[in-house]
Amino acid sequence: MRHIKSISFCIALCVTAIALFGCSDDNKDDSTPPKELRPGSYNAARHVGLGISLTAGFMNGSLYADAQQGGQKHSYDYLLAKAVHGASTDDLFKVPAFGDPGLGGALFDTTVPGNVRLVSNRVELTGISGAGTPITRTNLSPANLNPDGLTTLNRPYNNLGIPGSLAADILSDNPFGFGTGRASPFYQFIFRNQALGSNGVQQAINLMRAQPDSLPKLVTVWTGANEVLGFITSGGVTPVYPLEAFQAQYDTILARLKAGIPNVKIIVFNIPNVASIPFATFLGPNARAVATQRGLTKLWYAKGNTVDTVVVADIGDVTKFMVLLPGGAGVAAIGDTTTGVKGVLWRTLLASINNTRALQGLPPINLQQLTANFTGGAGVDTTKPIGTRENPFPDQFTLDQAEIAQANDAVNRYNAFINSKNSPANGIFVVDIAGLFARVVAQGITSPDGEELRATFLTGGIFTIDGVHPGPKGHAIVANQMIPIIEREFNASIPAINTRNLPDGIYRVSPSSAVNRNGLASEEFLKQFTPQTLMPTIQAVGGHY
Repeated sequence: MRHIKSISFCIALCVTAIALFGCSDDNKDDSTPPKELRPGSYNAARHVGLGISLTAGFMNGSLYADAQQGGQKHSYDYLLAKAVHGASTDDLFKVPAFGDPGLGGALFDTTVPGNVRLVSNRVELTGISGAGTPITRTNLSPANLNPDGLTTLNRPYNNLGIPGSLAADILSDNPFGFGTGRASPFYQFIFRNQALGSNGVQQAINLMRAQPDSLPKLVTVWTGANEVLGFITSGGVTPVYPLEAFQAQYDTILARLKAGIPNVKIIVFNIPNVASIPFATFLGPNARAVATQRGLTKLWYAKGNTVDTVVVADIGDVTKFMVLLPGGAGVAAIGDTTTGVKGVLWRTLLASINNTRALQGLPPINLQQLTANFTGGAGVDTTKPIGTRENPFPDQFTLDQAEIAQANDAVNRYNAFINSKNSPANGIFVVDIAGLFARVVAQGITSPDGEELRATFLTGGIFTIDGVHPGPKGHAIVANQMIPIIEREFNASIPAINTRNLPDGIYRVSPSSAVNRNGLASEEFLKQFTPQTLMPTIQAVGGHY
């Protein structure tokens, strides 16, 4: 869903590892010398990132910069610039870095001016249940609204990523103010002032035009994911954005950049498959295990204005039925006749819907109105166990077989179009995120410094706790995909970015004993939680990139 409510966005990628084999005798030094750093004609001051929350370095449902736990200064563009410029990166590549606790969303609140309160919305890990689901809290403290350079930087930022944006949004000349011209608060803090450029593309052009025409420039563009992801993260409720409209907008973005920026190279990224993000894949096996333990043979779920069933054996099959991450609060209670939290999923969903309606100036609705057509007009009965016909899983928290097929088809059609833009002769290069990440899901990946990373939620090292957005290690893998292109086009030599010393990006508010030496959840930490003592508390979120 594109509107900003309780916000939470995925991606991950891989890098090709080259193994060198050879023969040696006992007296020969067989070590490989470090790769030389030579910037060539690359300079981060002539590099601008345009796109979505992946571009921005959005992690754990919020936009913030934290040196120890990740954020904006661990985005793929920033990490690439830092690999070349080191400590001087901040002088060249300007980022709208939000201080703690960041900015992530908006809540309707009648106690504040305008009835809208901007909040951090950062999803923070406090524990892990015995069932393996994360126990989180959503930080609803007031947002930090003073990113670096907000009023003092007299030019556009080098990172112009806008969380939740579509291609149409970065082309739009609408005012940047939240509620006056935009449905998101990010534009007014990142694009800031239309005197710097009337839209995101124009700001990128203006920033690069300030550089000498003869010097090579780099623009990265990542857009298109939200046009499809809204369908996926809403459980198939929000329609896929029309491909034909996106194609025209995408062509316009590339054409304007090529015409407006002399000597520019453009790197674009395609989008991952639905089966690649933990937001969609993580909970299914847990739900299947709980339903099996309780002796269920099928699970009821809402489907539009009616209800349907899925056999328990198919839950968690990435081609048949997925339980989305916001449904985590109800997984442990599937089929449970004793627990007192049978209504948690519908109450969570209703609160999210009513927050959005309030922000839009619409009156709230109640559960009966939301589910009036269910069970013969009786609505949902939240005194019944979760997953029964009377209390089905909400549509917004599941993807069934037809919806999964529709999502995959949309991703394939979008990627076919994006891939067709690869044209080295014209200075446009496509990074195949979809293909690379499919291999990461199947095989994992070894970083240049030997760290084993996987797409596994929470412990794999790639994704943050929102299940959609990569952490610093994931962004490093993305940046490494760009390096061969930059080396070739800018006559540079750039060592691959190592990951071992980067945080995994999962924002923790738990004791240090919760993590092992690699920064991942420790076995000791995992053993202390059981479903009986702690309940997963993931809130409903409108996922985006």
